[in-house]
Parts: sequence; C-alpha cells; structure tokens
Amino acid sequence: MNRKIIMGVLSIVTALTMVAGVTFALFSAQNTNSGNVFAAGNLALSINTQTPTSTGVFSVSGVDPGETTGPQSLNLKNEGSVDASDVVVSSIVVNPTPASPNLGDKLILKLYKDDGDSVFNLGDSLVGNAVLTAGGWASSSLGFGLNAGASQLLFATIEFDSTAGNEFQGTSVSFDLVFQANQ
Repeated sequence: MNRKIIMGVLSIVTALTMVAGVTFALFSAQNTNSGNVFAAGNLALSINTQTPTSTGVFSVSGVDPGETTGPQSLNLKNEGSVDASDVVVSSIVVNPTPASPNLGDKLILKLYKDDGDSVFNLGDSLVGNAVLTAGGWASSSLGFGLNAGASQLLFATIEFDSTAGNEFQGTSVSFDLVFQANQ
C-alpha cells in the first residue's frame, strides 16, 4: 500500500512538472528599445553676445596718471548646455608699445560683479583688482558660476597709477582679457 501511495504521488509530481515545463516553454516575449542616442553637452562662453572672440571694450587715449576710465560692460553668458561652476580670468595678454617701460605695469584693472540692476553703482561687488601684468590674474576666480543659458554682467575700470613717471609719456598698450568658464 505504501508503494501505491508513493507511485501515486510520484505520478502527480511528474504530471505537474511536465505541465509546468510545457507552460514555461510555450510562452516568451521580446521587445526592442531602438534608436537610443547619447550626445555630450557643451560649454560655450560669450562676451557681449560674441563668441569665441569679442571686440575690445576699452579704447582710451590721452589719459593722465591718477585718472580712471569710466566703467565698461562685459556681459558673460553661458551659451552652452552644461552648467559652469566657476568663471575665471584665465589670463591677460599684454602687448606694450614700446616694450619698455611696460605701461601695463601701471594700469590697474578693476572688475565688478553687477548686483542685478545693470547699473554701475556701490552695490556692485569688486571681484578683481590688480595691475594688468600681475601674475595673480592667471586663473583668478570671479566668484560665480553660470548655469546653461545664464549670464552675468561685469563692469571694468582701468586706473592709470598716479605714481607713473615721465618715462610713460607717449607709451601705449593693447591687451586681451581671457575669460574661461569651467564645469
């Protein structure tokens, strides 16, 4: 009798296994997720809506020691699709005429971050202050980033150092302000 029970149970287990095996073997499904695309973003910095190079904002002559130019506007905008965590002055390229004395050694550049009203005033934050030829400008952070599509207005002034002597009479300098946005 035990043998009959064991054989009966074994028959039922075998039948269930076959049914389960046939059931799983008969059903399957497949689907394709096609057309996937991956594209890298970009970081593009414009100055006064011009990229990759903008027109100079300073064109001054006949300046005396101790004088300061009126503020010039530099609107930095992230034209890319990637946020910039930091904006820096990566360098200032100075080309004096004549080479010596270098008038850039006596020109003090001051950069101010606009307080949001687009007007140069006491509410603007000084974010950079040094002579044009100072090594401290290299990779000098301006203390802000730019989200994709965002812009920040800067104001720039240049002061002709009041200690400049007669050797600077008739000299001139051209210079490039190089800004860089970093992710």
